[in-house]
Parts: sequence; C-alpha cells; structure tokens
Amino acid sequence: MKGIDPKAREIAKDLARRSGMTLGEWLNSMIMDEPDEDDGVATLPRRSPIPDPYDRRSRSRRLDDVYGDEGRHDSMGRMGASLEVIAERLEAAERRSTLAIQGIDQAVAGLVRRLETQDEAEAVKARRIDDIAEELREGHRRLRRLEQEAGAEAREGLDRLDAALTAVSTRLYEMDERQRAGVSELRDRIEAVEKAAGPGAGTSLLSQVGARLDDAQSQTSEALKGLERSFAALDQRMRDAERRIEPDHAREGSRFEKLAESLSRQVESSRAEMMRRLDAAETEGRVERIERALAAIGDQARAAEQRSVVAVEGMGREIMRIARNLNGRVEKVEAGGAGASDTRVAALEQKLERDLARHAQAVDQRLTQADDQHALALERLGGEIARISDRLGERIAQSERRSAQALDDIGRRLAESTDKMHQRHERASGDLAERMRQSEERTARLLAEARDSIEQRAGRTERRDVPLESAEPAPWTPAESPSGDWRAAAFADPVEPWSQDPLAGSVQAEPFPTQTERHPDDGVFADPL
Repeated sequence: MKGIDPKAREIAKDLARRSGMTLGEWLNSMIMDEPDEDDGVATLPRRSPIPDPYDRRSRSRRLDDVYGDEGRHDSMGRMGASLEVIAERLEAAERRSTLAIQGIDQAVAGLVRRLETQDEAEAVKARRIDDIAEELREGHRRLRRLEQEAGAEAREGLDRLDAALTAVSTRLYEMDERQRAGVSELRDRIEAVEKAAGPGAGTSLLSQVGARLDDAQSQTSEALKGLERSFAALDQRMRDAERRIEPDHAREGSRFEKLAESLSRQVESSRAEMMRRLDAAETEGRVERIERALAAIGDQARAAEQRSVVAVEGMGREIMRIARNLNGRVEKVEAGGAGASDTRVAALEQKLERDLARHAQAVDQRLTQADDQHALALERLGGEIARISDRLGERIAQSERRSAQALDDIGRRLAESTDKMHQRHERASGDLAERMRQSEERTARLLAEARDSIEQRAGRTERRDVPLESAEPAPWTPAESPSGDWRAAAFADPVEPWSQDPLAGSVQAEPFPTQTERHPDDGVFADPL
C-alpha cells in the first residue's frame, strides 16, 4: 500500500476502528459498496403486470388472461433468482481473491520491514567499525606527530642512551665476573672449612647464599618465559582476528543467501496459490452452470411458446365447436322458417365475425407480448452476462498486474539490498585487510629494528676481551636478552647487594683482589669459627 498519503491512511484506520473492523475489511466493504458504472442495466424489482386496455371484457375472460400468464411470470422469476445467485457467487469469489491478495501484500510488507531492520542493524555495525577505524587513525596520527616532533633530538638522545647502557652493561658484566669469581672462591674456602671443622653455622649460611643464587636464576628465567608468552599471545590474537574476519563475512553471506531463498520460495508459493485460486474460480463449473441456466431459460421459453400454441389451438377448437352449434341452430331455424330467421341469421353471423375478430386480435396481442417479453429477458440476460464477464476479466487482469508489480518491487528491493550489503562487506573487508597489512608491516619493522639493535649489542659484547682468570665459558649476560627493554637487560639479576652479607664486612670496602694480588694469609675471608 505504498503511495498513500499518511493522513489518508490514519483517517482510514480511525474509520475502520470506529466501525469495529480491520483496515482491510473496511476497505473491502467500501469498495464493494461503491456504485458500479453499469448500474443502468441492474435488475429491477418485479412489479405487478400492467392491466391491458381491454379490461372491459367479461370477468371470465380476464381471469383466463391472468391465469394464462402465471406460468410465464414464474419462469421469469426463477430466471432472475438464478441470475442473482450467480452474481452473489461471483462477488464472493472476488472477495476471496481480494483477501488472498491482501494477505500476500501484508506478507511482502513484513518481509520488507525485516529487510529494513536488517539494513539498520548493518548500518549500526558499519558505524561502529567506522568509529573504531577513526580511533585507530587518530592513534596513528598522534604517533606520527610524536615521531616528527622528536626528530633528530630523539635519535641523538637514543644514541647517547644506547652508549650509556652499553657502558653500564660492560661494568655490570665485569662486576658479575668478579662476583662469580669471588663466589667460587668463597665456596671453595667454605668447603675446606667444612671439611676441616665439620657441620656448623657455616653450612646454613652457605645454603642461604645458594638459595639466593637459585632465586635470582629462577626470576631471570621466569622473566624470559613471560616475554615469550607475551609474544605468543600477541601472535595468537592476530591469528584470532584473521579467523574472526573471514567467518563473519561467510556467515553474513550465507544468512543473506538463506533469506533470499526463503523470500523467493514464499513469493513463488504465494504466486502459485493465487494462480491456483484464479484457475479454480474460472474452472469450478460456473461457466457450465451459466450455460445450463441459459439452456433452462430457453427450455422455459419454448415451453411457454408451446403452451401458447396449445391455448390457441384450444381456442380454435372452441370456436369451431361454437360455429358448428351455430350452424346447427341456423339449420334448425331455416328448417322451421327460412323467411323469418334471415335477419336473425345475418345478425348472428355478424356477431360471430366480430367475436372471432376480437378473439384473433387478443391472441395476436398476447403472442406479441410474450415474444417481446422473451426477447427483452434474453437481451437483459445477455447484457448481464457480458457485464459480469467483463468485470471478472478486468478484476483478474488487475489482480495479475498488482501481483506482477509487487513481485517486481520485491525483486528490485532484494537486488538493491543485496548490492548495498555486498558493497558494504567489500568496503569493510578492504579496510580491515589494509589495516591488518599496515599493522603487520609496523610490527615487522619494529621487530626488525629490535633484532638489529640486539645483534649490534651482541656483536659489541663478543668483540670484548674475555678475562684470563675465567676458566669457565662465557656466562649468559643480560645484553643477550631478546627484549628491547634496556632496564631488563641492565638489571636482570635482582640479587641483593653483597654489603648485606655478614661474612663480607671487610670485602665491602674494597674490590675483589686479582689473582696476582691475593695472599694466603689475607684476613678478608677469616674463619668464622
């Protein structure tokens, strides 16, 4: 019901509500109650027969005329009743077709509303995606602005920081080597003392030192494992994002394909049902019943003609009987007295001729009237049948046009919505693919820069001279960590300073002596026992 003014729609709904009907029922009643253009040929109510101008005849002859026309009037009444029944059935078929078409229109309107709701939901999703994309673009713009503002000063500062970190890592490496050497010497001396003095307080101190060393190593390994887990989680999130993007498109496409298939099936079933009802309305035998009614009317007309002929023949026989009686009487009169009865015979003959002429004229008039009535009835019947056929054909054509227009409108809307959804999906897929590609490029660039910096630091560390007193292989250093955080590389070992150790009171004041300066009688590591 597109193209209707909203005010007219509201007025129609209000009138239908006041009448206690739905909008479709109220429209049907208004359409069916409208006067047709062919009301000029509508069937008029039957009236009493108009009296003939020869009602001055005798009472017996008037009764004969009335009862002679009764059969003909009954046949015309039955004919009119059959025509009314046919017209009512045709109107009922038209109402059923109208209700079916209205049901199809309502179903189509519901589908269109569902499609519009789906379009609105897709628009909301598209707006959310656009907002997220705008936020990402804003973040990228801010990052680029920060990079541009930093410029050469930031690079110089990073270079200085890198040099400072390198120096700090070198010093830490040297301190670590000295600590390892001192720890190994301390362990040797403690073991020697334990062997000489047996178990005592030094055993517990040694176990504490070993536990602290083990804790430092476990914390370092846990930090490395946490870094590996973070990289693995980042990779898994990227893969999950890629997997979510593809099924979303596939799921949306399959859902719209299912919607299009169900809509096409409903349209096809509605069209088939409408065509079946139209075929049933045309082939239910109504045409045959109309033909049978026409044949019955023709039979009734022939029966009326036969009755008229029989009545005329009966009147002729009655006239012949009267003539024979008159001839007999005339012969008797002539036999009794020819001279006296000539005048009476002439008068009787004239009267008989007048009566015969009057009877013949009445019979002719009645036959002419019957023929005229039959011709008028047949003409009206033909006009009524032609009008009903024209109206039925016109309504069927209108129904077909409305159905074709509705199907075309549905197809056009489906095509438009499908094109819009394809365009939106393609645009969203392109944007997401471009964003993911840019994100992957940035991640790869950052990883490459981090790897280059780590390799450079590792190269600088390898070029350093390893101390001669270290008989063990070069230990692991924080500079070899794959992490780009200089603080984790510089302070990877969170062990407390040796100054808190009660055994190292004199060691705190000066560095560890080298192998050439060490004296066996030095009191740095005095026997606590």
